[in-house]
Amino acid sequence: MYRITLAGTAVAYASSAMKSALPFSLFGLFALVTSTAVSASGPFPTLPPPLVDQWEVALRALGAEELVSEPVALVPEAPPVATFEEQIAELVNIERASCTGSGCPAPPLKLIALLTGVADEHSGSMALYDYFSHCDFVTGLGAFERMIAAGYVYYFAGENIAAGNSTPAATMAQWMGSAAHRANILSTGFRELGVGYFRQNGDLSNLDLDTNSDCDCSDAGESCSYIGLTHYWTQVFGMRNSVYPLVIADEKHQTATGAVDLYVYGPASAVEMRFSNDRVNWSGWQSFANDAAWSLGGGNGLRTVFSEVRNATTVYRACDRIWRTGAGGTELFVDGFDCDGAAAWSVIDP
Repeated sequence: MYRITLAGTAVAYASSAMKSALPFSLFGLFALVTSTAVSASGPFPTLPPPLVDQWEVALRALGAEELVSEPVALVPEAPPVATFEEQIAELVNIERASCTGSGCPAPPLKLIALLTGVADEHSGSMALYDYFSHCDFVTGLGAFERMIAAGYVYYFAGENIAAGNSTPAATMAQWMGSAAHRANILSTGFRELGVGYFRQNGDLSNLDLDTNSDCDCSDAGESCSYIGLTHYWTQVFGMRNSVYPLVIADEKHQTATGAVDLYVYGPASAVEMRFSNDRVNWSGWQSFANDAAWSLGGGNGLRTVFSEVRNATTVYRACDRIWRTGAGGTELFVDGFDCDGAAAWSVIDP
């Protein structure tokens, strides 16, 4: 079931063949939400094992007995300026933490590279091929088809798009001013987020404005020669079964202190959890809770926190990274582990 909303007015239909045109709004903002038909009891998609574990299997077959990725000390890097995508992610989690009403405050979302790639590609496509729509005018794919094509097997998913504003703050204000977009941003049905931004200088007044996302700008209330909007933004939201992210400090870009708050996603059957700064030295197992306090590794640089959550039969792994400043010392870097890909969250045996 799809639901497309324009400036807070929703029209629902059962399939892409049963589309209903929406009235155009000067907001120029659209939100689209869906959930898959998979039942809560499964079957659920199985994620591939981590690449590092595939190497371990091969090396163990050759006689290796103990395989540990040791931390390597490097010269600390200064944190780069947060990208527009990273700023949007921070603003999303600020809104979720400060919201009121049902489901609030909402837990933070994890910004992941896979969904950010989907969002960035759509923002760039809208700008370069002169259209504004959830439907990709080049490929004909809708939001959820684009996510699946990228390898994101979702249980729930949603997308917001916007154009015209030049800053993350202004774009977030635009989205939060629309009930449908606000609902996506604050939804507790999502755990992961991707953000895309593309700026096209010299944007011409030849934009295909598609208000019902059917890859056609000729329906009533639409325009095939709309003004150029220059700045194109996309948010992609998702939740995957058996994928339980770890989020450091509400996904802030950097921190000046080593003491951080963690948000730990886990299954309803989760019993215990533990953490590490290097995947070598672990805390003791403790009772599972969504909120935890943690101390980052010493020194400036890009810090990594690893987590393991277990129930009676399985262990779920995750990690997240944050830039630390003001601490001095060396940076710790752990090779062979991806905090933004599916490998970080694969289910493993305890």
